[in-house]
Amino acid sequence: MPIFSRRRIQKMLDDLIGVAPPVQFIGRLNDKRFENAISAEAELALVWAASRLGGFESEPKWYSPDGSLPEGISTSLFPGHDTVFDVKAVS
Repeated sequence: MPIFSRRRIQKMLDDLIGVAPPVQFIGRLNDKRFENAISAEAELALVWAASRLGGFESEPKWYSPDGSLPEGISTSLFPGHDTVFDVKAVS
């Protein structure tokens, strides 16, 4: 059972164009396995909400030299401090 309606998911994906690559979510959202699709929806919602705050950078390459990138960094959630978004698991 999905968390959001298809219309809401599409609106979030549309809003992320130019901020974060929506293609990173599309394959997982269409996955037949429930656990992959539901976690992709939760991750999409968190990234979308963070991007709406402003000052959001998606998957910053400069942040992690080992290659494991966080979903994003926001400079607006807590003024004066960077906030790193790294979704590991939904349970």
